[in-house]
Amino acid sequence: RNVIDTITLLLLHRNLDILALTETWLSDADSDALLLRGLSDYFIFRSDRVDSRGGGVLIYAHSKLLPIFVSSLIIPGYECITIDIYSNSPSIHTNSLRIITVYRAPNSPLSSNLPFLDYLNLITFETSLGSNSKPSRNYHLANWDMINNHIAMHNWTIALSNMTATEAYKYFSEFLNSILDAYVPLKTVKTSSGYPKHLSKLHDRLQQLHERAPNSDATHSLRVRFKKALKSFEIKLPKINGSPDNIPNLVFTKCKFSIASPLSIIFNISLTSGIAPSQWKIAHISNYRPISLTITASKIFEKILINELTTYLDTHSLLDVRQEITRKARSMCNLLLRSFLTTSADILLKAYKIYIRPLLESSTIIWKPIAIGLVNQIESVQREFTRRVLGRSKLPYLTYPDRLKHFQIETLEYRRSLNDIYFLYDSLHDYVLLDTSSLYSIAPLTRSLRASHSLRIALPFVSPSSITSCATRSLTLWNSLPNQIVTMPRIPFRRLMKNFPMNVLHSSNIRM
Repeated sequence: RNVIDTITLLLLHRNLDILALTETWLSDADSDALLLRGLSDYFIFRSDRVDSRGGGVLIYAHSKLLPIFVSSLIIPGYECITIDIYSNSPSIHTNSLRIITVYRAPNSPLSSNLPFLDYLNLITFETSLGSNSKPSRNYHLANWDMINNHIAMHNWTIALSNMTATEAYKYFSEFLNSILDAYVPLKTVKTSSGYPKHLSKLHDRLQQLHERAPNSDATHSLRVRFKKALKSFEIKLPKINGSPDNIPNLVFTKCKFSIASPLSIIFNISLTSGIAPSQWKIAHISNYRPISLTITASKIFEKILINELTTYLDTHSLLDVRQEITRKARSMCNLLLRSFLTTSADILLKAYKIYIRPLLESSTIIWKPIAIGLVNQIESVQREFTRRVLGRSKLPYLTYPDRLKHFQIETLEYRRSLNDIYFLYDSLHDYVLLDTSSLYSIAPLTRSLRASHSLRIALPFVSPSSITSCATRSLTLWNSLPNQIVTMPRIPFRRLMKNFPMNVLHSSNIRM
């Protein structure tokens, strides 16, 4: 009631079609005319609280939407208003849209929840929206020979003569898109229901950066230098990317020889006039990440220009000493970046041990599986990783047991068995503050045996749910250990147990 003037100004200055409000605090004493304040283009739909002050919902709807009242709900703790609006927009697959505005009081009684849900079931309906994905080019089936022939046979010198940089690039992009439309078939983009796309393409995004365009001191004209650089230039971004001109990096890679001539003309026009094509100043934001997708040609021009300027400045000693230090620091940063794109098996193995294996071994004392299928599924992570390391490091293929010996690592199943023994040792020597009375009890033998020790354990009544507990899994091995081993200090004990043969520590169930 106190902000009606503010709402009126908001509707007028923002040209809002729909405005929904909650906690309106209106009553029967407040007329619709008071709320509209002369706004003849709007309708009001409201549901006021009747049993007390506060609450209430209201919708302002513009008359061009043809709003129609559907129903309202007023129960203890809930106020709801429902309307339908209609639109002639071709982007909307249905003629009507249902708008529901609800206010639920913080102290609403639980008895009102079911009536409210029943009301929603009455006014809502199943939505079935068509796909908005437009056909895209299937570059895997493109006829690159015909595309290159058309580009190479075109007389670019005459076509781009007497043009500005903006006009020249517009002609180039339209010509190239017309060829791509003719020789690249279309495909319909479908939403994948499987794994995320970034996981399936992770290995492609970890490829090494291609070599930079070479600099040449023997060239004498911009045209020659640009042609030479373009022919040896390799795209450093994902091959099929989004671009404002609909020309992905893959096209520049597949057509780098035929495309060098028109690009060199456009680059020279831009340098001569000192004006970059206006298309290069356009960027598309593809998703929620603050990454703008710019035209690939502008990136090529930038990299070639940087190489040429750097060569010229170095040749004539025009760079400051401090600038030289900064460049060296940048080179060191690039080396750090390359370490993440390494093919060294040792570095990859260290990364696996630091980032991946701890996740596979977290809390295995509690959840260690015994089903053969589950054991093999967990082991498949390490099996697949070691196989990929061989391929990335250009090493000959080895079977999984041979890969374990080559990389000097153990199976995950063996390491889980080690963790069981480590836990028993730590709990019996008070390294773990845990009540283990429900897991085991210390039960030394009443008579002396050569293989007996004072820390022998016995199991209490074993329920079916605890048949795979840590103590149950490791009882036989622990009780069979000599006294001098179970009484050793913690670090020597772990070293000794790690050197135990695998077949003594556990019986393997994994698929090798």
